[in-house]
Amino acid sequence: MKKGEKMKRKHGFTMEEHWTMGNLLYHTRAALQSQFIAISKAYPLQSRLARQLERALKSVEAAQSELDNAMFREHGEAADSQVYYAYSRLRGSGG
Repeated sequence: MKKGEKMKRKHGFTMEEHWTMGNLLYHTRAALQSQFIAISKAYPLQSRLARQLERALKSVEAAQSELDNAMFREHGEAADSQVYYAYSRLRGSGG
């Protein structure tokens, strides 16, 4: 960027993109959670492997939270808390 040029403001995700990302993060979190449970049955919770999986799980949850906040900032009343926290997906329904 040259001196004096303005940075273009990025527009963020459309609601459809938020739904897509919410679905991806939901399934990623579910897979990590399942693997964390399996690892915790086979290895100590304080093992390096268990701690790494726990950090990965927390990172996905942090991304869900940040994107949920961004969606409400960007889309106001059109935003839907089910996008990033649709626990009904466990039963195969939702977004």
